[in-house]
Amino acid sequence: MIISVMKSKKTNKMVNEYLSFWQWFVESRHQIETITSGSSIVADIDRRITALGDFVWEVGPGKVKSSSFTLSPGGDVNLLSKAKVIVSYSPNLEDWEFYYARQEKTWSNIVIVSVDNERISIDVSQWKYVLFKYEDLTFDVLLKPSPWMPILEQEITGISEMIIDNIVGEELRLLRLPYIEVVRDFDADIDASSSHLINFKEHINSLLK
Repeated sequence: MIISVMKSKKTNKMVNEYLSFWQWFVESRHQIETITSGSSIVADIDRRITALGDFVWEVGPGKVKSSSFTLSPGGDVNLLSKAKVIVSYSPNLEDWEFYYARQEKTWSNIVIVSVDNERISIDVSQWKYVLFKYEDLTFDVLLKPSPWMPILEQEITGISEMIIDNIVGEELRLLRLPYIEVVRDFDADIDASSSHLINFKEHINSLLK
């Protein structure tokens, strides 16, 4: 019984922290709507998100509403369930959508990624991939950029994950695509079974049915 009471108190404390964050968000939403990289509110959001856990966040246009706020587990599958819980307490606002993982984007040959606070455009129209399927319905992904970019030498993991997130969303990547490797070229036998990245979403969805 004592253990149950202690767990209950801890849960209530966490819920109060989540509600406190969302209350602050409601009060600050007009500032957040017009956020820029140099805004003072960026540091405020960073501080409040860090207090909740090792998450990252994004503000951008919504799918239906004018704005969206994403609380992302930042590539850590162990934080996904906590992000879901926190966002489950998000407010119902007329102009805002809230997500617990980065959402897929409408397909475009140009993918925008952020590296050291700099937005970089990457043309993925000629990128190719190969999937390796396992019995538990997880997949290894092998990517071949074309053309190769020097930035890939330094930020290969983050960029490849952001590109896949743009295509299928962060949640699916974390749960089904735990390993992504980027290579300069495929072996001949692998190249024969490769496909262009534009086919990736349809392909992975067909394999998960």
